[in-house]
Amino acid sequence: MLTSRQAGISFAKRIIGPRALGCALSFIYIAVVAHEQGVPTWVWGWMLLNGFAWPWLAHTLSQRAVKPYRAELRNFLLDSVFAGGWIVVMQFNLLPSALLLSMVTMNNVAAGGLGFMLRGLLANATGVLVMGALVGLQVHWQTSANVVIASVPMLVIYPFSVGWTSYILAVRLFEQRKAFDIINSYDENTRLHSFNRWMGELAADYQRCRRSNGHSTLAVIYIDNLASLHRRHGYWVAQAVTGRLGHIILAEARNLDVIGSNSADGFFVLFPTQRERAAAQCLARISEQFGHFGSTAAELPSLSISMGVAEYNYQQHDERDWFDAAQQALEMARQQRMALAKAG
Repeated sequence: MLTSRQAGISFAKRIIGPRALGCALSFIYIAVVAHEQGVPTWVWGWMLLNGFAWPWLAHTLSQRAVKPYRAELRNFLLDSVFAGGWIVVMQFNLLPSALLLSMVTMNNVAAGGLGFMLRGLLANATGVLVMGALVGLQVHWQTSANVVIASVPMLVIYPFSVGWTSYILAVRLFEQRKAFDIINSYDENTRLHSFNRWMGELAADYQRCRRSNGHSTLAVIYIDNLASLHRRHGYWVAQAVTGRLGHIILAEARNLDVIGSNSADGFFVLFPTQRERAAAQCLARISEQFGHFGSTAAELPSLSISMGVAEYNYQQHDERDWFDAAQQALEMARQQRMALAKAG
């Protein structure tokens, strides 16, 4: 699932914020311990790079990689290598060392499970060996009060950040699951006409009616309060509900009826050769079925649609006039609905 390039890039975008925050917060207590231990000057330079430049470099590397997800996993292993090195710099000072090790281990488990966690522990050991060869291995378990205070921001802020990120992902997954439940409740839609193509069909039917003094009716249909549904239940649910309306329209319309969509919340139906009364019967069935769907769909508010209907007449100069008449009828229907809602 996460092997595609787009999914990998999305994964890397979610990681940049927590990594930047974690590196900056880790810099605080590592720097306090390093100051107490009196580390070489070059270690301070590396500490600054790792604390504030590495997150953005890692993000750039993953974004430009052919396989961003794998690149991001390599970045996690490098995080573990760096953590092992800083544990050596801190001379295995108990609290900050345990804090740093637990944070990178938590990230590795979240990114790749237990198997990847074991790889991360090996990367920790690699970092310990490399930094130990550079600065020597010394052990100083005691944690001073200053180091305890410097560790507090990481203890408080970083878990909150990880928890908030997990919550946002959980909300998105819930919204997508709900959308899939809605989509699975109906068959795949027949392809609808785009608005421009539908307008072309409307123009052709307008010319037919004008030549033969025939009859046709068009309807403009919009979902009421779709923006509110979007805010409460998310984009995917709103899209699924819109798709459900499209399916109902396709199921109720005749084979010769022409149905279009503007890729948002609007549908347009041309009923060739039908008078407005006959078209209204079809539209009433569509409205009833959509309202019933809204009342039975899990955790969704009641759903309704507003419709504007216009029959061809010879006073219309072109198909645009015909369409505008339906739009005006739609606005009148919406105003009437609002007036009834206020009166109620």
